[in-house]
Amino acid sequence: MEYVDFFAHIAMLLFIISFIVTDMYYLRLIALFAIIFEIIYLYMAPDNPLWVFIVWDLIFLSVNIFQIIRLIKQNQTISFTDIEKELFDTMFSNFSKLEFLKLLRVGTWKTLDAGIKITESGQNVKNVHLIFNGIVEVYSQGERIYTLKDGQLIGEMSFMNELPATATTITLTQTKLISWDQDQLRLLLKRNPTLQYAMERVFNKDLISKMTQ
Repeated sequence: MEYVDFFAHIAMLLFIISFIVTDMYYLRLIALFAIIFEIIYLYMAPDNPLWVFIVWDLIFLSVNIFQIIRLIKQNQTISFTDIEKELFDTMFSNFSKLEFLKLLRVGTWKTLDAGIKITESGQNVKNVHLIFNGIVEVYSQGERIYTLKDGQLIGEMSFMNELPATATTITLTQTKLISWDQDQLRLLLKRNPTLQYAMERVFNKDLISKMTQ
């Protein structure tokens, strides 16, 4: 195998990795290096440089560089409040800033007093809630089964399964949370596949934490 073939193998490997990565910035950055290695291989081809493919790769490279610069500038203009930044750094660290901003735009912050019922077993659930600060008790058949605290979700199972609530949730203390209308959230995720994948990771992480509890 010619040593120049290694450049082709590296390029193809980077292209594969770019398909796996969900963050658009890193996807484009990896694709950029893949194109560079592919250009090197095409230029050093055993017979003659394959100029047709090189020219098209240079065009793809230019478009990718433009998009990377656009994403960098876009991220620089996005700012969060202290509360939003805390959420971004903890619960939503796998999101890009733009993805998290889209999620915030369809969400509503609420502060509930103690003793407020959020969901009721057997009833349809309209919203998905994320507890920012507070304590929520979860009841099944009249018995408390576990307690939800900061960073945990309410109504995510109903959202994923499109079924009524399987438990009743009641605030034990004053609770601050962010709520998303299920229909609006579902539409947002449908329009943004990478955001949907990132949100599924948040749901799965929350489910694991509840199972261990």
